[in-house]
Amino acid sequence: MGRYIVHTRALHTGTHDPATYIALVFALLRARRSGILEIQSGGICRRLFLLDGEPVWYDSDNPQESLQATLVECGLLEEHRAERLQKLLAAGESFRDSVLTSGAISHEQLVTHEQRMVAIGYAASLASSDGEWTFECCDDLHGVDIDPDLRMSVSPLAALWQGVRWHISDEVATGLAAQTAERQLRAGPDLKPCFHMLEVEGVIAALPLLLEEERTVEELADQFTDAEADLARLLWLLDLSGLTDGEGLGIVVAQSMEWAYIDESSIDRLVAFESWDPESVSKAPSSDDYEFSISED
Repeated sequence: MGRYIVHTRALHTGTHDPATYIALVFALLRARRSGILEIQSGGICRRLFLLDGEPVWYDSDNPQESLQATLVECGLLEEHRAERLQKLLAAGESFRDSVLTSGAISHEQLVTHEQRMVAIGYAASLASSDGEWTFECCDDLHGVDIDPDLRMSVSPLAALWQGVRWHISDEVATGLAAQTAERQLRAGPDLKPCFHMLEVEGVIAALPLLLEEERTVEELADQFTDAEADLARLLWLLDLSGLTDGEGLGIVVAQSMEWAYIDESSIDRLVAFESWDPESVSKAPSSDDYEFSISED
């Protein structure tokens, strides 16, 4: 693992949009930064708690993302029982404690659900096209200081890829492919060790082999005619994450969706690093049950 530069400034801010968000969370992961990333958008505040760059907890004031709402949405708790438990809360008692005390679901079921919601929450801000982000650094806190049994087992790269598939529409993805058809791409040095952690499925899982040589987006699309939209999403994600070399795609999609330009200077100041070890990123298997999606009010 490389040596990282720890900044003394505790608070960093910038303008939020989906392209910047991907670049930001991946940069925090690469730099192994610990702290709280807060996204304010559309009257909703989302907070990600990061340990060595990886998400370990998620919090939101969106009612649709509350524990009560998501347990009902996922079918783990009947709505009438959830409402009754909420009404019977004692002073100082949390809904989580009430659910466990009542025996409505087991501790294992609850932890699995919370793990799933952290993974979903990690990418939920991709649904927001504007706003502000703030990162409060806590770089004195490291994963080795925390009991592994107390940490959520979430694969951040897999969660990010699932989020891109949810929140970037087919229309936007195919439009991106058309706009960038002649752009040249090739694998960056970190693509091979990182790609399997995205948990990409289907024919596009063969993409790294094709990117061993420089190819245009159009040439790649000809190889994956049955997965054009997902290919465009994946190339966009890889580009914003710095895993491909060549002519960037990130700014093109930002322009096509009228998103702000990626504020690379603010990200660079936040996550300056000398080198990183992709193998240090969590490989905990992500849940196959990504059925619950987040919608904006």
